[in-house]
Amino acid sequence: MSFENFPQPVSEQNNTEEKEHLKERLLPPKSLRYIRQANELLHTEPGEDGLPDPEKHWTKLYETVKPWESALELSDNIREVIRERIAERISGIKEGAHTIREFSDEALLNTLTNNWFEEVENEMRDSEQPQRRAVLLAVMAHTVKRMETVIWQKILQHATEEDLQKLALNPSTRDLCIDVLQASSKMDALFIRFLAYTQLSEEPAKGTKGVVFSISGEKPTLHTIAEMFPREATYIEKSFGFIADGKSADGKEARDASWKNMPGGAVFQEYVETIAKLFREKDPKNAEALQKSVRKKLYGDLVRSDFPLQLTPSAQGYTKEPYVDPEFTLSIATPDSKQEDTVFKNIQSGMAESLSELSEGSKKFANRMKKTETKTVVSIESFGAGLRCAAVADTDPVIIMFLNEQRRAYDKNFPEMISENIENGPFQNNSSPETRGRIEQMSRTLTQMHEFAHDIYFDGTKESKRLGKEPLTTIDEVKSEIALRALIPSLLEKQTLEGTLDEWAAASVTSSLQMLKDQPEGDDYFSATIYTLQRALREKAIQINENRIEILDAKKYFDVQKEAAKEVIRLFEDESVNETKARGWMKRELTPEKEVMQLKKRLAQSQ
Repeated sequence: MSFENFPQPVSEQNNTEEKEHLKERLLPPKSLRYIRQANELLHTEPGEDGLPDPEKHWTKLYETVKPWESALELSDNIREVIRERIAERISGIKEGAHTIREFSDEALLNTLTNNWFEEVENEMRDSEQPQRRAVLLAVMAHTVKRMETVIWQKILQHATEEDLQKLALNPSTRDLCIDVLQASSKMDALFIRFLAYTQLSEEPAKGTKGVVFSISGEKPTLHTIAEMFPREATYIEKSFGFIADGKSADGKEARDASWKNMPGGAVFQEYVETIAKLFREKDPKNAEALQKSVRKKLYGDLVRSDFPLQLTPSAQGYTKEPYVDPEFTLSIATPDSKQEDTVFKNIQSGMAESLSELSEGSKKFANRMKKTETKTVVSIESFGAGLRCAAVADTDPVIIMFLNEQRRAYDKNFPEMISENIENGPFQNNSSPETRGRIEQMSRTLTQMHEFAHDIYFDGTKESKRLGKEPLTTIDEVKSEIALRALIPSLLEKQTLEGTLDEWAAASVTSSLQMLKDQPEGDDYFSATIYTLQRALREKAIQINENRIEILDAKKYFDVQKEAAKEVIRLFEDESVNETKARGWMKRELTPEKEVMQLKKRLAQSQ
């Protein structure tokens, strides 16, 4: 296999001539048209004289952002400006890129602005060149991200002291936020190169790990991020090094570094210093050790601290295991996000005290669940793998919810989902702000309960390892989704949750419908949804009436969910269940039936 278009690793054996001719570019020459197509997104409309109007330049977009009173509102207002800008150009973009013409305008808009690549997943999978499409969309999404990042930076630069207080920032942390945005933005380019590398490379060789890559040959060699992606790695390394030293990301200005003396400031400084070391390191063993230090220790210390800025690093590898997808998500803990933490803490304790509802063996995870730390934040930008999927939560080593992404992806349309899809159920009239707010809170609660439920027979226990790595990935999501439903009646009895059994049955079914509509077939969350819905349909706790679900008996619905949850827990507790049996169970229980797939199709068509 030829690696002509891969970044060549820099090693001590390279002579000067070889170093001068290193080819850092991952993409073949024809891919330059991706850049041209992406730049159409930046195109400035002409003025009366026919020339580009500087007042309409994309760097002026921050001036059109509506007034805001909270970080959530600011995030929404910025995204609104971006969506309007891209919506105006969708037709032209599709005209110039035939590989994406079949995408609907709305799906493409959501893909590029909200980073919801799942909306075009089926079209991508069925196309002749899915990998090339993926790279094209990533490049376009990066261009959109660039615009949005500049808007954030400009607004922060011009923010008054009162504005900064709404964001839980001060002048020092404001400058720090701007610089971290600048340093992290290069992760987009690194991820795009990483995508091309994973598409063209062979199976990872022995010894590869999260940040240790292989290049095939007679004797496969192992290399670090700094060697594989030198241009981007050098930028990231130098930028974070400057930030740690109290300078701007480009090193040209001295900053007010009083943030170092704030609670958690020393942790953040050590964190970014270690990130710089990781992106500079050329020894595979040292690189992997630094990655663990960044992810497992320092990031956890940062989230547990009171420092207002959070920078979530790469965590998992969805593109090509065992490689970790390059990613940085910058977020802030704000007054509005902190209000959620108290609510979730009570639910967390209630769930832990109710684990005996699932099995006696599950009770041993109660202390772990109670002690699992959580934090709610507002995401500013997610770079790298965030181009493809804007995560609503991160779970290791601390559960962190990105409140604005959660609201954008699930909460905002949840009231309409309930009223339109649940027949004769509660919340048919949800027009009042109070009712909508309560329904949106239920949506968020279900997401957080899902994350808490991962503590039951968590990945890494002897019981989970017995199921096999690949089956566990799916079964773990099924377990969390079904277990949370099984515990809802107990939480209502304890008055940990507000509402009635009927209301939570409607919310639970609606959440399943939301996932059924949004997730592609075969996805782990899709499988979890299939399990929650099909069990209830088989037991006639619910039924499908054309395009809507009728909940025939709310109590029976939760009884069915509880029995289904116990069945999943038995997979972990039964020592005779191995990977083969786990796969057999998945085939029996997670295969979508015709009735449910028809419902999925109707849900998609109704939007």
